[in-house]
Amino acid sequence: MPPELPTASSPPDEVNPRAGSRSSGDAPARSAARILGPHLLTIHAKDFLSEVGNIRGFTHLFQGDVPWQAVMAALREVAYDGYLVAEVPPYRFAPEEGIRDIGRKLDILLGLG
Repeated sequence: MPPELPTASSPPDEVNPRAGSRSSGDAPARSAARILGPHLLTIHAKDFLSEVGNIRGFTHLFQGDVPWQAVMAALREVAYDGYLVAEVPPYRFAPEEGIRDIGRKLDILLGLG
């Protein structure tokens, strides 16, 4: 049974989890969404390479090991309708292309689930 979150009458407790902070299969993403569902404020989308295993493992969306299909399905399951914020490193060359690329990837994520 998942642990219960404390409740507050005012203001409501809200959390901003980071999809990609701990990427060891899809269980953490699904569990977090189910446990935190009504408390989710925004989701920070980033990707992670598990084989690197340290801060250098963070990478651009879709280049790591985050199971995006499962993450987005779990968010849909709890009827999450908040913001999805890309948390990615900047492009070294042509940063404007990075902005377009991130927008395309977020569109893909929003179509999953």
